[in-house]
Amino acid sequence: MESVRFWSKGECLNRIATYFGLKSTTAEGYPMSRWYHSGMVRRVLQAVLLVAVGVGDLLVGIAPASAGPSCAPVVGWCSTTVNDSSFSAVALFNWCRANDGTSAWTAIRPTCSDEGVAQKSLFLTSGGGHTPFNQDWDSFQVDAGWCYKVKFVVTAGNDFTRIYDRRGASAIWVKVGDDADAHIQGQGSATCP
Repeated sequence: MESVRFWSKGECLNRIATYFGLKSTTAEGYPMSRWYHSGMVRRVLQAVLLVAVGVGDLLVGIAPASAGPSCAPVVGWCSTTVNDSSFSAVALFNWCRANDGTSAWTAIRPTCSDEGVAQKSLFLTSGGGHTPFNQDWDSFQVDAGWCYKVKFVVTAGNDFTRIYDRRGASAIWVKVGDDADAHIQGQGSATCP
């Protein structure tokens, strides 16, 4: 039996953009994966992709994916973290509390496993390091003694920005919901960005 290969949502959107003749880079020269994370064009492409997959599901009978350690494209939207700041950051794979929404935080480091996958962390380089687009990374760390400015880009809702000021305080971990991408826009230890 032939295995099925799922594309990440970034790869799906790149293919749709290419099909419609959109540029593969932004005016600033960023690759499409970075362009994809910006506002209205991203939402339009996601809507087109959602309709296409919905029609495909009806024709082929594919069951929808569930949110978890890994994600299928479109349905379930994997949460991602992108580090657009000048300093490194850390993302965590699992979030351990139920009923928390995007931007909720805890001062207790999440250590749980999810669907048999143990907690793990990923170092995000400055200037665009990000979690894999085809995996569901649920949280990121705000370091003790630092202030982070984070923009949450929500797939089916309003984008919003939060400031997490941990200067003079311990580290916290912040939830990124399955329908959101967290963009760490700035970090500072002397002042908040």
